[in-house]
Amino acid sequence: MILGLFKKKPPNRKTTPFHLSDADAEMVRVAKAAVDAYDEYLERNPIGFEIRDVAMLPGPKNALVNAFRIELMFEHDERVREFLSEIGMKLALFREGIGEKEISPTGLPIDQLDPRNLPEDKLVDGILAAESHPDRSRHAELMPAVRAEWHELAGLFDKSITIAKAMTA
Repeated sequence: MILGLFKKKPPNRKTTPFHLSDADAEMVRVAKAAVDAYDEYLERNPIGFEIRDVAMLPGPKNALVNAFRIELMFEHDERVREFLSEIGMKLALFREGIGEKEISPTGLPIDQLDPRNLPEDKLVDGILAAESHPDRSRHAELMPAVRAEWHELAGLFDKSITIAKAMTA
């Protein structure tokens, strides 16, 4: 897990002021498992601003969004909530119909533009090629929908965080 945030909880972690039914407790466990699976996916497949197909996700996108909402609602550590929100927002970068190849904002995989991996003449060639790469314009076309979803997710996650804060007040 990233930074081990899901493995160790602070010893003074507050618990919810009520008891969950067995069914609700199971739902919380399943939500946590879904968020953990997504976190593990991101560890193996880091993402910046690349756009990927939803089929790459370790589960249905809507289910993952709901899992994050549940996880945020029951998480009382603000640092963990910030982390969960940050990786949860990356779900907006997963879109229908992208296919197996992710769409990079530069048009090329970032390692092809990394000066540590390329001699200077190849780096210049890569930058010039990226300027006219068709993925670049496709990425630009998809970004308004990604931005809109970021706003939507932020609102949903903020509501869950508000509930979490109310339960510890």
